[in-house]
Amino acid sequence: VDNPHFPSFDLFAKSQTVTYNYYKGRLNMMEENYTEAETCLDYALKHCHKGSVGNKTRVLQFLIPLKLLKNQAPHKDLFSKYPLQQYEDIVLAIKTGNLRLYNELLRKYEDFFVSKGIYLLMVRLKRYVYCNLVRKVFKLNEKYKSSKPQQISLKVFRAAFKFHGVEVSEDNFDEIECIIANLIHEKFVKGYLAHGRALVLSTKSDKFPKKNLPS
Repeated sequence: VDNPHFPSFDLFAKSQTVTYNYYKGRLNMMEENYTEAETCLDYALKHCHKGSVGNKTRVLQFLIPLKLLKNQAPHKDLFSKYPLQQYEDIVLAIKTGNLRLYNELLRKYEDFFVSKGIYLLMVRLKRYVYCNLVRKVFKLNEKYKSSKPQQISLKVFRAAFKFHGVEVSEDNFDEIECIIANLIHEKFVKGYLAHGRALVLSTKSDKFPKKNLPS
């Protein structure tokens, strides 16, 4: 197809170019070429026959997680048109920072995600759940702690994680520190860790500079 002597795509039926881009998109997903995969699947969805709910659903099963990876949530009307319950649940968990629900959904839909070859991608999306959970903890800390609300004890995070079914030992915050450190490194959170004690957020307004799915 990439051969310069290959006939122009304009010579092929639309159904053939849609099928080609669908499978090319899936192949790019397997190779973790997510930008190219999104371009191909966007094309397939846009040019798919408007009455073909089944084919559009197949495309969306791969396109939605790619959009989520870029913090782009599907419009709620999409879920009323296509049978995509698993993604509707996933979006809810991300938006609300509900780590317990997200972990339950990974288990519930594991066979589906594995069969589509996107399970690891869904695990990667958990960082957005963590980000919204940290945001919620900050808002509560800001509401109830009048002095230095930007300093959040790791004990507070341990309580939040425990509430969501993640057990963290009383004297070991390594897992929590690792999660928060990754959020800082990936610029989801602006601040620094006071080792073993607290997350100290920036005093500036953009404590969460990277746009995230609205909570």
